Amino acid sequence: MMNVLLSENHRRVLSSAFYMIEKTLSELDSEIRQSERTTIVKKAADLSENEQKKYVDNFKTIIALVRRLSEKYNLSLADCTLRQKILSGKMIMWEILCETNANKLEQYGAISKNIGREIDLDITNLMELIERI
Repeated sequence: MMNVLLSENHRRVLSSAFYMIEKTLSELDSEIRQSERTTIVKKAADLSENEQKKYVDNFKTIIALVRRLSEKYNLSLADCTLRQKILSGKMIMWEILCETNANKLEQYGAISKNIGREIDLDITNLMELIERI
């Protein structure tokens, strides 16, 4: 495969996109392999072993192509510290919670002021705990 020269900005965009693809595939692979439930979600076992294998095989094919494209476009490995990953996760959780206050919930239907205040307090408490990360 012939290498293609891109500007630093173009390489950065491709690197970010490929990283998110790899990350998402890794998360999906974990979901397939684990039967655990979370506090909020109980995963239904709706895929046969054969279907699960097909998904995992497709994930591997996609990751192999991402690897080849990374070489083609001369995308180097980016250094990312564990601290950066933790702070990134913290920011994502913070943004999600900012969009989960009572005012934002109003777009899904009316909510009483009392329940709205309670939700806002609970979200604020959760945000305070996340801030400690």
